[in-house]
Amino acid sequence: MARPLIGISSYGRAGQRQTFSVPCEYVDVVRLAGGVPIVLPAVEGEIPEALGAIAALILPGGGDVDPAHYGGVRHEANYGISPERDGFELALARAALARQDLPILCICRGMQLVNIALGGDLVSHIPDHFGEKVRHRHPELRPVEHPVNIEPASRLARILGATELSVHSVHHQAVGRLGKGLRAVAWSPDGVIEAVESDLHPFLIGVQWHPELGALDDERQRRLFEALVRHRRDGRAPLPRAAPSRAGAGRGCRGGANRAGRLFAPSSRGLRASAHLPLHGCARRLRARLPRSRAIERGHPEPEIGPAARKRSGHVGARADPSRRSFYEQVLGFGHRRRSPEQVHIPRKSTV
Repeated sequence: MARPLIGISSYGRAGQRQTFSVPCEYVDVVRLAGGVPIVLPAVEGEIPEALGAIAALILPGGGDVDPAHYGGVRHEANYGISPERDGFELALARAALARQDLPILCICRGMQLVNIALGGDLVSHIPDHFGEKVRHRHPELRPVEHPVNIEPASRLARILGATELSVHSVHHQAVGRLGKGLRAVAWSPDGVIEAVESDLHPFLIGVQWHPELGALDDERQRRLFEALVRHRRDGRAPLPRAAPSRAGAGRGCRGGANRAGRLFAPSSRGLRASAHLPLHGCARRLRARLPRSRAIERGHPEPEIGPAARKRSGHVGARADPSRRSFYEQVLGFGHRRRSPEQVHIPRKSTV
């Protein structure tokens, strides 16, 4: 059975050469948990197609949400506000919340964002409201560790197998008024809400800390991601059949129609196109509709991988040919079991 695709929304555009990025820890821990990470660029549109292709969603950390979205005012400590990302993730969160079959894990900014999407608001700067008894981030925006207490009867406590935990945090804002259907299930010693769950959604968990930073060494932190993957391990969400669109023809890349970002899933007839999702640019495009000779000439994998196709073309399967293994394992996946750190090469470097 193919491993489930886990969507991770990206950070906003940044850098001299504008890029959409996400810290590597999110990708690494999803792989360890048995999922295939798919980064969703923070751009307008493509939300229905994206949600139709993934089996679960992670709303990660990052800069502050614009206070205008919850009736607040700007604070001098605000940083990293991206109107484009705010608009994308608020729409993505609301669409995902309407899907009862889509598990959602919200981390740091992600928890604050889903609270706003449900009508709640934020505490604009923790020291102004809760004092400095507990440090929630380093002055240079680096993570700090502090304890949290978790409600024993919560799903979060059952998943983690603990009611007390030391966590990595890097935030200066916090959830204030709770959004519709949310309830607080964890707190830091100063009273800041550190986790929420939903009474209206089957699997919606938000944590204010960064479990991905400790997940490589702390099995309890990794259990959050394993629970997310396990919730939909039986397969992917149903894929909507969308009519072919030529609206992007001739834009976005030199050399023809803009077919960037087709993903493929196994089927009885080789590969089938499943959804339009942006990947990493022109060089990564998968052109399933090109004739076989042109696809190979341009360096893309052969569209057909069924037994009959292998016999006709002499195709060597990805299991036997290491040069092909990277593509098929990362995009399609072999097996769905969670893997240990020894089975997945992960550089030990932490970023937020």
